Amino acid sequence: MSATRRAMLAMLAAGALAALSPAAAAREVHGESDVFSIDGVAIAWGILRAANPDEATVVMRIARDASRFPALGVVAIDPFGGQSQVVRAPAAAPGTLDVASRRARFADFARTEVRLYAAAQPGPGDAPALVVFYQGVPDTAPEFESEAKLRAWLDERIARLRKPREGGGK
Repeated sequence: MSATRRAMLAMLAAGALAALSPAAAAREVHGESDVFSIDGVAIAWGILRAANPDEATVVMRIARDASRFPALGVVAIDPFGGQSQVVRAPAAAPGTLDVASRRARFADFARTEVRLYAAAQPGPGDAPALVVFYQGVPDTAPEFESEAKLRAWLDERIARLRKPREGGGK
């Protein structure tokens, strides 16, 4: 076998192995709006107002099939400089989890990634199975004067997203 042919076969084998790696398995989808559902994951956003708008609390409720995605992490990223800030470290979590951030955080770290893992104890090198990302707070995220109203709205939206649609689909 010629050296060129061996080199080509080695490149093909390396490409096939790379395609099977955890990083290649990660799928990235845009979270499109303040209520979003895909592949056993439902996300709803709401904002608790404050006297100073920068101190308002942005809440993202993440509900997912914990048997499919037992762990999750949330990372805030500066889309221009690339710096990142861990909002929630990757770890096992209950099926429904609220992640809160001050609105001011989105000024410098506008991109939010919800990273969902197939492993219950993801290690530092483990790639997520699914990434749902947002560019800023969705414009349609409703604002509330009280935490009780915010929680009730998030409960209702997640329940509606998780209910099977007519015709058997989800």
